[in-house]
Amino acid sequence: MTDKRVLAAAKEIRELQFKDQMTLAQVKKKFYAIMRKHGLRWGIAVPGGAEGATAAWAMLLGFFLGRFADTMRTQLFLQVPNDLRL
Repeated sequence: MTDKRVLAAAKEIRELQFKDQMTLAQVKKKFYAIMRKHGLRWGIAVPGGAEGATAAWAMLLGFFLGRFADTMRTQLFLQVPNDLRL
């Protein structure tokens, strides 16, 4: 799985910045835009259609969700509103 497209998408995800004002729909659009930009598709081609996510898709989705979770975790721990602080 050393496809240059996968590596480029992973680099872009690693550098991604999530903004406080982003909606969930905007976060999803970011992921799909990265996948489109790098020509990465969800399905594995089979006769008559497609089935299941590719290994690259699953890996990059996990990486993307991890980056999003890290951002949220940091904000929830470090950017606590004053009225909730002791």
